[in-house]
Amino acid sequence: MNKAIANVYIWVLVISTILIWALVLTCFGIELAISGEAIKKLPLVVTIEVGLLGLFIKWGWKLRVLPSWLIVEPIIEGTWKGVLKSTWVDPITGEIPEDIPIILSIKQEFFNISCSMFTEESPSHSYAARIIIDEASGMKRLIYNYTNKPKASVRDRSEFHDGTVNLVIIGGRQNELAGEYWTTRKTTGEMKLNFHSNELVSSFGKAT
Repeated sequence: MNKAIANVYIWVLVISTILIWALVLTCFGIELAISGEAIKKLPLVVTIEVGLLGLFIKWGWKLRVLPSWLIVEPIIEGTWKGVLKSTWVDPITGEIPEDIPIILSIKQEFFNISCSMFTEESPSHSYAARIIIDEASGMKRLIYNYTNKPKASVRDRSEFHDGTVNLVIIGGRQNELAGEYWTTRKTTGEMKLNFHSNELVSSFGKAT
């Protein structure tokens, strides 16, 4: 969360505290002024605000009715389908492999985001992920580091490895992700995905 967004949430928290306090005082017939009676209602105000904040963090922040200045990060949770195009060249044939179908399952929470990608031969899971917004251009990117563990049957030609994915979020939710990846096997490539479903999947076959 960048500084500008943090400042917005701080102001929202301050203003909402004042409004809830005023509402509580009105409900109890207490004058809207700083007084002993008004201060005694602060614990109730805090309880109400904590409850509302919990609901907001749990699921309220995903509501599309909220203004864009309040929810800056795009909501991209769900399952995406696309293709991976590797730049690797077969040393024997000199050919580049065909495009590989991929499934990307993104779990998004208010403070966290995690990604799992699946092909027919291997799953990969993120261990660090973040949506980055360029304040100058407004460009939004999903960047994550992952570990890939191929199936035992293909490990003679496909080793365990780590890598990084850098995807541009095009058009926000249910549109397109496009970008590139690189790995510790010194391979690189491109990815392009389109939104498929709100349901999260745990394997390649469950989304095909």
